[in-house]
Amino acid sequence: MYPDQKRLNHCQLISLTVKKAYLDQLLPGDIIRFKTKLKTIKNYNTPAAFNRILWWQQKDIKISAYCNNPINITILGRLHPTLLKTIDPRIWPITLEYLRFKLLNRIKKGFSYESFPLASALLLGIKDSIPDTVREVFSELGIGHLLAISGLHMALIGFFFASILYLVLLFIPSASYYMNIRKVTCITTLIFLFLYCALTGFSPSASRAFIMILVFSIAYLLDMSNDNSLNTLAIAAWVILLLNPLSIFSISFQLSFIAVLFLVLVWKIIVKDINIKNKFYKIFFEFLLANIVAFIATLPLIAFYFNKISIVSILGNIIFVPIFSLMILPGLILSIFILLISHNLALYLWRELSHIIDFQVNIMHLITQKINCAIWVIPPSIFNIAIYYTILTSILLLWIYKIKWKKLILLLGTIFCILTIFIPKLHKFNGIKFYILDVGQGLCQVLEIPKQNKIIVIDAGPSFPDGFNTGDTVIAPFLRKIGYKKIDILICSHPERDHIGGVSALIKNFDIKKLYYPLIKSKSLCWQQTLNLISKKGIKTIHVYKDINLNIEKTTIKILPYTNKNLKGISKNERCLVTEIMYKDKKILLCADINKKRELSLLKRKKIPYNVDVVVVPHHGSLSSSSTQFLKTIRPHIAIFSVGFKNSLHLPAQKILDKYKKIGASIYRTDKNGTICISISNTGKLDISCFKNI
Repeated sequence: MYPDQKRLNHCQLISLTVKKAYLDQLLPGDIIRFKTKLKTIKNYNTPAAFNRILWWQQKDIKISAYCNNPINITILGRLHPTLLKTIDPRIWPITLEYLRFKLLNRIKKGFSYESFPLASALLLGIKDSIPDTVREVFSELGIGHLLAISGLHMALIGFFFASILYLVLLFIPSASYYMNIRKVTCITTLIFLFLYCALTGFSPSASRAFIMILVFSIAYLLDMSNDNSLNTLAIAAWVILLLNPLSIFSISFQLSFIAVLFLVLVWKIIVKDINIKNKFYKIFFEFLLANIVAFIATLPLIAFYFNKISIVSILGNIIFVPIFSLMILPGLILSIFILLISHNLALYLWRELSHIIDFQVNIMHLITQKINCAIWVIPPSIFNIAIYYTILTSILLLWIYKIKWKKLILLLGTIFCILTIFIPKLHKFNGIKFYILDVGQGLCQVLEIPKQNKIIVIDAGPSFPDGFNTGDTVIAPFLRKIGYKKIDILICSHPERDHIGGVSALIKNFDIKKLYYPLIKSKSLCWQQTLNLISKKGIKTIHVYKDINLNIEKTTIKILPYTNKNLKGISKNERCLVTEIMYKDKKILLCADINKKRELSLLKRKKIPYNVDVVVVPHHGSLSSSSTQFLKTIRPHIAIFSVGFKNSLHLPAQKILDKYKKIGASIYRTDKNGTICISISNTGKLDISCFKNI
């Protein structure tokens, strides 16, 4: 049954994830039926966490759905619009996606398994299938922009097309008499770039790049490009923002316009004073200078958003950008034209390009394995970024005036600007801070001892089979936000994915001094991969089989394992590590996923403190925990539940919530309050603050 006009008017875009689905199992235009639970896309309410809502809103998507197997999807039919309906704004994207899909399948036959994802990203802007390892290599070399249809990408395609067309027109007799060859070439190139933008599915980055080129081309056609480049850039920005106001929050939009703005300023203010007669030296100098300017201009934003800076970015761009931009990309564009004439010839060209891509990627992997190409940094504050750009702009403007030492001022000023990004964050609070992060349905707790510059992480949130990892997107950005690049102690309570899924990401991103975990055997693939990574990194590990007391200044941390040697019929939850933090007579109890049996065991051993100030509720508020006897003993003033928004387990259980309310505990929940921070000053005063105040 095909959707009629009325139903089309009421449809809404949904992000559907299908586990184990292959590229050709569902085609653009397929009308499907599937059973799922629709979810509103939510953010992890933790400082510096990835903004999922904004990222999806830019694609006009607010709802997500998940199917764990393609079998759960039924194909009812396929939309076959007539030629007239194809131009309908609700229909033509389907036709366009179908053409892109067909082209993608053709390309797939000519490329190796390793090179195909890069070829599809370079040509069509489809980046979903690029492995994380390849993304990391491009990021470390500072050439991640090659994976997007950026302004440089679009400009190069336009340049090659315009050059060929211009040469063809020059050889046509009397062409210059009847037309302005340059302007005809410009208009034809714009039409070609629009068609190419359509081929990329009008992706946000490709659309922004096209609009920027369109505005600059109109300025050129009106003979006003030389003196009004800044105004032209401003108009391009306004057009993009009028079409999609959310672009202002797009990282690629900000990086593109900052880079182009400073390139325009440098060329208007500085380059005009530099005279190089040799054409080859001039081209190389301008290419090198463009890379240096782009690196310096975007440095604070890259540090702010990605917390990582490539120290070989300029060299990486000099080496690899010409290869990808002057060889691989033109070859891919040329192959589309050849495909219209001969499929076999296009296939031959794709195979040759595949060898080149594979060779380049292998070299990149080799370089990043031998050299530490990137460094992690603490994200600069908005104030620091504002100071950076104020000083940088002032230095450029000083070049206009006849200052005796202006070159030295330019050099020293630039160095000073860059150093402002690497200023270490001062930890002024005199006491301790304890955070329960919002990581969805899972658990991550962070103890900060600011004056000692120490950070302890207890559990690391969940990871998911589709590759999404809260360690990467929530916990690591948060730790850098509060000013840390290393983890002094990492405690894994037990090997379940919702508690240790993010550990692998933390190991990759941070220098971990010590790692504590219980003697629990688990066949979980997630845990086995984590253990292999721990071994590979050579992290000092402590298997906790007896009580451990750690003292850091005036803070005491007790780690309590399951000590009964009889393990028959004992669950992983019962054998969790329980952690107690004591500072200035204040007690914080972290219960992980212990059940009622373990609670009673701890009570018998007299290991549980009386009248605790804060308890992170056992097992996310499950009915299997929080026994009456346990609660009567600990009598917490504050009870914190780490749970996901509308989680499928329906936690916390209302009966457990009522139990804690009955004993007079103040209730806080990560699904409603976001990340929760407990501050205890050196005078013993306890304060609680939340990311969200509901």
